[in-house]
Amino acid sequence: MKKVLLISVGTGVTGDPASIADALVYSINTNNPDKVFFVVSKESQTETLPHVLKKMDKPYEIITIPDTDEVNDIYKRLLSDYRKIQENFPSITVDYTSGTKAMSAALAILGAWHEASALSYVTGQRQRGTVVKGTEKVIILEPYDVFVEKKR
Repeated sequence: MKKVLLISVGTGVTGDPASIADALVYSINTNNPDKVFFVVSKESQTETLPHVLKKMDKPYEIITIPDTDEVNDIYKRLLSDYRKIQENFPSITVDYTSGTKAMSAALAILGAWHEASALSYVTGQRQRGTVVKGTEKVIILEPYDVFVEKKR
Protein backbone atom coordinates (compact mmCIF):
# COMPACT_ATOMS: atom_id res chain seq x y z
CA MET A 1 0.00 0.00 0.00
CA LYS A 2 1.30 3.44 -0.90
CA LYS A 3 0.71 5.98 1.80
CA VAL A 4 1.54 9.63 2.04
CA LEU A 5 1.76 12.26 4.73
CA LEU A 6 0.50 15.75 3.98
CA ILE A 7 2.07 17.91 6.71
CA SER A 8 2.11 21.63 7.42
CA VAL A 9 5.39 23.33 8.30
CA GLY A 10 5.55 26.43 10.47
CA THR A 11 8.31 28.51 11.97
CA GLY A 12 7.36 28.15 15.63
CA VAL A 13 6.47 30.59 18.37
CA THR A 14 9.86 30.52 20.08
CA GLY A 15 11.91 31.51 17.07
CA ASP A 16 13.62 28.10 17.03
CA PRO A 17 12.71 26.36 13.77
CA ALA A 18 14.94 23.39 14.68
CA SER A 19 12.63 22.49 17.57
CA ILE A 20 9.60 22.55 15.26
CA ALA A 21 11.55 20.39 12.83
CA ASP A 22 12.08 17.77 15.54
CA ALA A 23 8.31 17.43 16.05
CA LEU A 24 7.71 17.15 12.31
CA VAL A 25 10.42 14.51 11.91
CA TYR A 26 8.85 12.64 14.83
CA SER A 27 5.51 12.65 12.99
CA ILE A 28 7.14 11.52 9.75
CA ASN A 29 8.94 8.66 11.49
CA THR A 30 5.83 7.60 13.42
CA ASN A 31 3.44 7.78 10.45
CA ASN A 32 6.07 6.16 8.18
CA PRO A 33 4.75 7.32 4.80
CA ASP A 34 6.14 6.32 1.43
CA LYS A 35 6.16 9.99 0.44
CA VAL A 36 5.78 13.33 2.24
CA PHE A 37 4.02 16.43 0.94
CA PHE A 38 5.12 19.52 2.87
CA VAL A 39 2.72 22.47 3.05
CA VAL A 40 4.92 25.52 3.59
CA SER A 41 4.98 29.29 3.62
CA LYS A 42 7.93 31.09 2.03
CA GLU A 43 9.34 31.61 5.54
CA SER A 44 8.92 28.04 6.75
CA GLN A 45 10.40 26.71 3.51
CA THR A 46 13.65 28.57 4.19
CA GLU A 47 13.69 28.58 8.01
CA THR A 48 12.25 25.21 9.11
CA LEU A 49 12.11 22.80 6.19
CA PRO A 50 15.91 22.50 5.76
CA HIS A 51 16.13 21.24 9.38
CA VAL A 52 13.48 18.60 8.60
CA LEU A 53 15.08 17.47 5.35
CA LYS A 54 18.45 16.91 7.07
CA LYS A 55 16.80 14.40 9.41
CA MET A 56 14.64 12.38 7.03
CA ASP A 57 15.15 10.11 4.07
CA LYS A 58 11.84 9.99 2.18
CA PRO A 59 10.73 11.22 -1.21
CA TYR A 60 8.92 14.53 -0.86
CA GLU A 61 7.21 17.40 -2.64
CA ILE A 62 6.67 20.96 -1.50
CA ILE A 63 3.37 22.84 -1.73
CA THR A 64 3.79 26.57 -1.09
CA ILE A 65 0.98 28.62 0.42
CA PRO A 66 1.27 32.33 -0.46
CA ASP A 67 -1.07 33.63 2.27
CA THR A 68 -0.98 31.60 5.47
CA ASP A 69 -3.73 33.48 7.31
CA GLU A 70 -6.80 32.90 5.12
CA VAL A 71 -8.38 29.49 5.82
CA ASN A 72 -10.60 29.59 2.75
CA ASP A 73 -7.74 30.51 0.39
CA ILE A 74 -5.50 27.82 1.88
CA TYR A 75 -8.25 25.21 1.55
CA LYS A 76 -8.89 26.15 -2.09
CA ARG A 77 -5.15 26.18 -2.84
CA LEU A 78 -4.68 22.70 -1.35
CA LEU A 79 -7.81 21.09 -2.80
CA SER A 80 -6.47 20.46 -6.31
CA ASP A 81 -3.18 19.11 -4.92
CA TYR A 82 -5.10 16.88 -2.51
CA ARG A 83 -7.25 15.45 -5.30
CA LYS A 84 -4.14 14.62 -7.35
CA ILE A 85 -2.57 12.96 -4.33
CA GLN A 86 -5.77 10.92 -3.79
CA GLU A 87 -5.59 9.65 -7.37
CA ASN A 88 -2.11 8.22 -6.81
CA PHE A 89 -2.10 7.18 -3.16
CA PRO A 90 -4.83 5.13 -1.46
CA SER A 91 -3.82 6.18 2.07
CA ILE A 92 -3.40 9.82 3.09
CA THR A 93 -2.57 11.02 6.58
CA VAL A 94 -2.94 14.74 7.18
CA ASP A 95 -0.76 16.20 9.95
CA TYR A 96 -1.66 19.68 11.15
CA THR A 97 0.87 19.95 14.00
CA SER A 98 2.70 23.00 12.73
CA GLY A 99 1.94 26.16 10.78
CA THR A 100 -0.47 28.99 11.35
CA LYS A 101 -3.86 28.30 12.88
CA ALA A 102 -5.35 28.91 9.44
CA MET A 103 -3.03 26.32 7.86
CA SER A 104 -3.94 23.77 10.53
CA ALA A 105 -7.67 24.46 10.22
CA ALA A 106 -7.60 24.21 6.43
CA LEU A 107 -5.67 20.92 6.54
CA ALA A 108 -7.96 19.39 9.16
CA ILE A 109 -11.08 20.40 7.22
CA LEU A 110 -9.59 19.14 3.97
CA GLY A 111 -8.60 15.79 5.45
CA ALA A 112 -11.89 15.24 7.25
CA TRP A 113 -14.13 16.28 4.38
CA HIS A 114 -12.20 14.51 1.64
CA GLU A 115 -11.82 11.23 3.50
CA ALA A 116 -8.19 11.12 4.56
CA SER A 117 -7.24 7.84 6.18
CA ALA A 118 -6.19 9.71 9.31
CA LEU A 119 -5.61 13.10 10.86
CA SER A 120 -2.46 13.41 12.94
CA TYR A 121 -0.76 15.83 15.29
CA VAL A 122 2.16 15.78 17.69
CA THR A 123 1.58 16.62 21.33
CA GLY A 124 3.62 16.34 24.52
CA GLN A 125 4.91 18.45 27.37
CA ARG A 126 5.19 22.05 26.25
CA GLN A 127 7.71 24.69 27.05
CA ARG A 128 6.94 28.19 25.74
CA GLY A 129 4.44 26.73 23.27
CA THR A 130 6.72 24.07 21.81
CA VAL A 131 6.62 20.33 22.52
CA VAL A 132 9.72 19.31 24.47
CA LYS A 133 11.93 16.83 22.64
CA GLY A 134 11.62 13.38 24.17
CA THR A 135 8.02 13.90 25.31
CA GLU A 136 6.43 13.69 21.85
CA LYS A 137 3.35 11.62 21.21
CA VAL A 138 1.45 11.36 17.93
CA ILE A 139 -2.32 11.52 18.23
CA ILE A 140 -4.16 9.83 15.36
CA LEU A 141 -7.79 10.53 14.57
CA GLU A 142 -9.57 8.40 12.00
CA PRO A 143 -12.40 10.68 10.86
CA TYR A 144 -14.97 7.98 10.09
CA ASP A 145 -17.74 9.82 11.96
CA VAL A 146 -17.32 12.76 9.60
CA PHE A 147 -17.55 10.43 6.58
CA VAL A 148 -20.72 8.79 7.88
CA GLU A 149 -22.36 12.13 8.64
CA LYS A 150 -21.35 13.45 5.22
CA LYS A 151 -22.91 10.42 3.48
CA ARG A 152 -26.18 10.92 5.39
